[in-house]
Amino acid sequence: MAVKLEYPLLAVRPCAVKSGWYVEAWWTNRPSENIGHFATQSAARNWITLGSTSYFVLREIEIDDQVRRTI
Repeated sequence: MAVKLEYPLLAVRPCAVKSGWYVEAWWTNRPSENIGHFATQSAARNWITLGSTSYFVLREIEIDDQVRRTI
């Protein structure tokens, strides 16, 4: 059975409670989530460009491993 990959839409947002920025991830079939805390808007944008793919891939691998251990 083929696994359908899901990719989030990512946006940089200012933190309301403290100074800085975070990345908001919107998913099709999951709740949205706030990721990270960045000092500058450009640092958050750089994370989206350079780090987000590996973050989500590694997280999905970790979740898959946890699911397989419970089966």
